[in-house]
Amino acid sequence: MEIGKLIQSVDQRKSHMVVSVGQGAGPPIPRRAQGRMPPQPVTAHNQTSNSNAEFGMQSKQLLAQNVEFGNAGDMDTHETGWFVGFSDWTKGAPGNLRHVPADEPAAGLCVKWFYHPAGNPNGEFKPLSDGRTMSVLVSPTSEFRIEFSVTADFAPQDVMAHTLRRHGDFVIWGPGLFHRAFGVQPACILTVRWSPPR
Repeated sequence: MEIGKLIQSVDQRKSHMVVSVGQGAGPPIPRRAQGRMPPQPVTAHNQTSNSNAEFGMQSKQLLAQNVEFGNAGDMDTHETGWFVGFSDWTKGAPGNLRHVPADEPAAGLCVKWFYHPAGNPNGEFKPLSDGRTMSVLVSPTSEFRIEFSVTADFAPQDVMAHTLRRHGDFVIWGPGLFHRAFGVQPACILTVRWSPPR
């Protein structure tokens, strides 16, 4: 489910739920390269517990469409090792986040290699995601927890979390999500970011 559909469905079902989209809906959002604005966050101000539960369920559905976890070594790559790319086997997960069509250009490629000591990071705020981002644990073993939310306040009902523990564990996510990480144990993380065609 994309953010626009989430907003529309929430508006149609709950007239007393206010859904805001825009820069005033959360912390300041920096401009990205080339003057493009990042995806806008979705926030909800719930007035009843039923609204809260319904928005929580819809935000979980949105997260399930825009976040994928796995292990590169466990993926069925038809013995090629390519777990992100244009091959048919990169499709199939909700959102097809690992699929990059061969005939469509990707832009803004960034690659980060970073050693996180224990306690780094410790849940610090990260800007709203733009494009696609994939983080892979390259350490033999570790404990590196990443949390995702459609709201900047990381309300418990709006959070999806996963811990990278084993060499090759990865998480890939799409635009419009807030994330934060916790370096529970020392971890070396390779992160790749790109923008697929719009």
